[in-house]
Amino acid sequence: MLTATSPSAWRPLSRGRSSVASPLMRSMLVLKNSPESLQRFREARADAYFLDLEDGVPKDKKESALKLYAEALKSRMFRGQTVYVRFSDITDDVTRREADALCHLDLTGFIAPKVASSDDIRKIDKVLSEVEKTKNLLPGHCKIIAIVETLEALWHTPDIAK
Repeated sequence: MLTATSPSAWRPLSRGRSSVASPLMRSMLVLKNSPESLQRFREARADAYFLDLEDGVPKDKKESALKLYAEALKSRMFRGQTVYVRFSDITDDVTRREADALCHLDLTGFIAPKVASSDDIRKIDKVLSEVEKTKNLLPGHCKIIAIVETLEALWHTPDIAK
């Protein structure tokens, strides 16, 4: 049921439950590849930051976004925050290049788009393990969030989640 004053003011009745979203959902912030977005970081006070290299970044801007995000991580501006980067692609060479540039103590992990099977996760895990070792990070430091985007992948979800 909605209260009606004007369409822009409609809101669900609470039915005794809190209408406040959980902190993570309330404060999620997706950063695009602009220095202005990164500068607004301190004002946003988000609980999680997601740096996009996939669909949110035009193809001709991916390299500059990668460089911008690497510089931001090295500057320690994300120290103590939850920060994930969405890979632009999960092919071996792209995963390796982006992980090499971005794997850092202040990075929580990577988001893997268009995961089709558990083989994709195993390949990403292998690359991240090698990069973590070269950067003297603990094994498993960079977490993986898999995004399942096709019906075939949905069928393989139990294996992907293992």
